Amino acid sequence: VAPLVNARQTDSIMLAAYPEPDTALQDRQAEADMAGLQALIGAVRNIRGEMNLGNARLLPVLLRQVPADMRGQLTRIEPLFKALAKVESVTLLADDAEPPLSSSVLVGQMAVHVPMAGLIDPAAETARLQKEQDKLQKQVDSLTVKLANAGFVDKAPAAVVAAEQARLAEMQGQLATIREQVSQLAALPA
Repeated sequence: VAPLVNARQTDSIMLAAYPEPDTALQDRQAEADMAGLQALIGAVRNIRGEMNLGNARLLPVLLRQVPADMRGQLTRIEPLFKALAKVESVTLLADDAEPPLSSSVLVGQMAVHVPMAGLIDPAAETARLQKEQDKLQKQVDSLTVKLANAGFVDKAPAAVVAAEQARLAEMQGQLATIREQVSQLAALPA
């Protein structure tokens, strides 16, 4: 950061020039590492919140579809990630490897998985997923009716219709994921 202008050189600090940052001192790699760390911590915290897992328990984390440029970054931030997100271990899976039943979140292209075996009650999780599935199904049905309405499709701007269609496709994808998770939960021992 550039040195501040001496306030005595002007009549008032309000008239002093605003300090300009020195771009030569910026560390782009450190900024990218911090952004990646924040995203991973946020993903694990979201999973903890969804699954009602307390902060006291150390979680194993599986990462899949990790971009090549992120692998070096993971090496640099792994100790901080483990400490700040309370993670027991970080395992990189092959892109085509099927993770065990887990709660997952996407961080960019990368999938963050926390295996659920031994961490959750399958019956309670099935009930939670069923509730979420019912809510999502109502939204999908409502959006399907809206898009089937010729009056809406003809009168609305094309961008709005396209956005609603994209939203419907995303919700249908989420619904399929939830259905898959429910079927996987049925295979877990109670």
